[in-house]
Amino acid sequence: EINAVGAQWGATELNEQSNVYVEWICDRYCFLWLCLTKGENLPVGLRRHTWKDLVGVGYLALLDGLSRVPLCSTEGRSLMTMDLASFASGISPIAVVERIKDNGNPEMPPFLSLTRGRDYVDAYIKASYLPPEDIMKWIAAHHDCYHLHQCLALINTAVSGRQANDMIHQVKGLYEGGIKRDTTVEQRKARV
Repeated sequence: EINAVGAQWGATELNEQSNVYVEWICDRYCFLWLCLTKGENLPVGLRRHTWKDLVGVGYLALLDGLSRVPLCSTEGRSLMTMDLASFASGISPIAVVERIKDNGNPEMPPFLSLTRGRDYVDAYIKASYLPPEDIMKWIAAHHDCYHLHQCLALINTAVSGRQANDMIHQVKGLYEGGIKRDTTVEQRKARV
């Protein structure tokens, strides 16, 4: 769904609302919570744990989708932030209860504190605003928290040409554990 948004990520105008897919996803989450609470034989602890896992997977899926956007303008990044905020708001316990209140007296989902939740995705989006040299510093500091393809996507949105190739090589080296952060193509050629 995220990649289907297409040209909006490269738009040069600010949107006033999030993308339609966010509302669709939030509706599905509400339905899932309703299903979890209707299960009479499902222990409360298991229901809450399942909800936490579902919400966590939602944030990771959102991050993965956003990291696969090939071209993104500053306005597109702003739209990503808006989509993230709308998702977080739409799956908040109060919003879920509001959406499903027509189905009786629904149980409220638990309030969650996730290691890889809204703040995690937001940090990635904010990193995409950094200049190339700061993106490398950010990746060096956070490569153990994000997947390789996500960090490479940051480079591809900020840099092109030889500089991008050098940075990609450095990032791959970080993930392989073999190349120091300050190693450039010229320094590698000098060693050979």
